[in-house]
Amino acid sequence: MSTSEKEVPVFGKLNNNVNLCFHLAYNSRHFGANYGQQYHSDPVYRVETDMKVAKGLYQQFGKYGMGSVDPKPSPGVGIQPLDFMNGAMGGKMVYKENTSVETPDKPLSVIKTIEDVQNLVDIDWETSLLLQNCFEQAEKIQQAYPDSSICEIQSVWQEGADGQESFLTMHTPYTTAFRLFGQEILEKMMLEEDFAEAIFEWLMRQYRSLWDTICKKRGWKGNKIHFGDCAATMLSPKIYERMCLPLYQRLMENFEHCVIHSCGPSSHLLELFAQVPKVRQLQLGHGTDLAKARKLFPDSYILAYYEPWRLLSESPGEIEKELWKMTEQLEDKFNIGCGGADPDTPQENVYTFLETAEKIKS
Repeated sequence: MSTSEKEVPVFGKLNNNVNLCFHLAYNSRHFGANYGQQYHSDPVYRVETDMKVAKGLYQQFGKYGMGSVDPKPSPGVGIQPLDFMNGAMGGKMVYKENTSVETPDKPLSVIKTIEDVQNLVDIDWETSLLLQNCFEQAEKIQQAYPDSSICEIQSVWQEGADGQESFLTMHTPYTTAFRLFGQEILEKMMLEEDFAEAIFEWLMRQYRSLWDTICKKRGWKGNKIHFGDCAATMLSPKIYERMCLPLYQRLMENFEHCVIHSCGPSSHLLELFAQVPKVRQLQLGHGTDLAKARKLFPDSYILAYYEPWRLLSESPGEIEKELWKMTEQLEDKFNIGCGGADPDTPQENVYTFLETAEKIKS
């Protein structure tokens, strides 16, 4: 398990930056990285792999601030939250050399009634072998690299002195249910609200107890939260307002601020995002009306995503034009990020993206 295989949340101050990250398949093809089972079971091998990739990126793109000539060990252990939840429920974990862990099973698909949800057994994270493995791997990294500092254990990111201002990250109950129950959750949200709410409540309880277990073990305190609502773009404003917004509003009664993440075009949900209290940062999919987002969130940092397919297929001129357009719409306090760039992306396009990023930063 590794932070390199997932989207690492951006919590710190954003300063008008434009960043590029490559898909693991790019690292596999160009730098010889293998993300198979050994990568996830042998923390020393994983650290060595990540450092090899960092050096490769530095050799190729170091002038743009990518990679490192002297890379440090990965700062944490974990996989994407909903995949971790899937694995903890007994879902199969599939390992491939050029991509992140996949969990194809839908362990909640057998649920048919509210009574079925009520009969679900809560995950005992204290005895979970999957979580115990995270702690053991973190310990091995510390032993192999005594100067390293572990700042993340499965969805909890240490911030502040001694972790007393830490971020708790998750895929929201809706997005998690979309993967672990299936797309039928959309029908349930429209036709059987009580059923959907029962599943969401159960999933939220599992995330909450996971965070509590990690914080107790590490001596951290979670006071910030990251809502990974990757599938939110599929919802109408009406359903989002009825099924998702109340949960986030209740949660924010106990947190200092939050990050809202949505992968796809989310213009239709921006007014509702604005009703979530204490939004420190928005992470918005490409196609979202960024000018509208800036108007609704004048004091929040905005991370806007530039789609990898654009980098793969559009001309250098189109890439540069789009980056400047996004910059103008965001005005200030922003980050533009392209994650998961395809290994077949023309080098000319990569360099155009990076050179435009340098101009924007200046």
